[in-house]
Amino acid sequence: MTVAQAYDYWSTATAGKATVVVSFDDANESDYTVVYPLFVARGLKGTSYIVTSVIDESDQLTWTEIATMRGARPTYAVHLESKQNSSATVNLGTITLGGTSHSLPSNISETAETYQAQFYAASGYAFDHWETTGSVTVTSATVNPATVTVKGAGTLRAVYKVGTSVLFADGFESGTFSTWTGTGVTSGETTAVVKTLPHQGAYSAKFTSNGAGGFEYAYCYKSIASSGELYGSGYFYVSKSGIASEGNRFFPIVFTAGGNPVAYAGWVRVGGVVRWNLLVRDGTGWATVHSATSPLLNRWYTVQLHWKNSASGGVGELWVDGTLVCSITGKNTAAYGNANQARFGLPELYNCGATSVYCDDCTVSRTKIG
Repeated sequence: MTVAQAYDYWSTATAGKATVVVSFDDANESDYTVVYPLFVARGLKGTSYIVTSVIDESDQLTWTEIATMRGARPTYAVHLESKQNSSATVNLGTITLGGTSHSLPSNISETAETYQAQFYAASGYAFDHWETTGSVTVTSATVNPATVTVKGAGTLRAVYKVGTSVLFADGFESGTFSTWTGTGVTSGETTAVVKTLPHQGAYSAKFTSNGAGGFEYAYCYKSIASSGELYGSGYFYVSKSGIASEGNRFFPIVFTAGGNPVAYAGWVRVGGVVRWNLLVRDGTGWATVHSATSPLLNRWYTVQLHWKNSASGGVGELWVDGTLVCSITGKNTAAYGNANQARFGLPELYNCGATSVYCDDCTVSRTKIG
């Protein structure tokens, strides 16, 4: 602590922890070049006694350096990790803190403030609760995403469990599509399990289109038990988009019922801008909505499609990185019955040029994933 903080503490405390004050004399420039970086990295505070008559001289502090140190916000070491509630596995999934995604475990530095944190469970698992240590706290241990407060060093730990409502999960770590029901491609398109760009683990799946135009597809699919409500989630990385003109679109996740598509999640060009797009059946027709935000190339997104079967209260939702970006409610989604297949990759492209998408950590569930 600083000398001023120590004085305030000593003048009121009758008992308590020992205090340590570190101070530096003579306004040497090493206060800034050597001590300051060390203290900031460790969240420590100190006091430099300034000799104003030597400021800006050789080997002495400058007024600019003094202003930088005076205005500095200390950072604290925050450890991020996860574990299974049975302790059978550890550090699966990812934690996004303050908008930045972190693989686990991670050691990061954060200033003292409040952040939004979200745990994204690995395939086949679901969030259970948060645990914290030190000066890191959450407002509610059972809510995901959660509000996290950092007041000093500590640990933020996500505890996960086996997903009881999970119908299927695969991260392509077999190096093949062997756990899937099958794959589908049109002429000129490809599907492959590759080591080129995994989200986690060693493998991901890559789906490409040569951009010949019209309707095309390249996907893997899983046939599932008939479900009146379905969630499908996966990590997607679009390295090349063939969307160039109004109405061009492609969809990384599609649900079908008896071979009939009933819900789509993907990208579309509308009003000259590429947006996230949700498309669901409304009777034998369609209801569609696009996001206010635009997706980017060359980054991983976690995309989750939600569909609910109802003659008058049907629901479609599209979640991106834990945020609801598109929603459709009150539609007739029952015309083709319950969903019984989930497709991942590029289940549909329309009038797109050459397109490439990587996919990893796919999950199909009857309840929300993550």
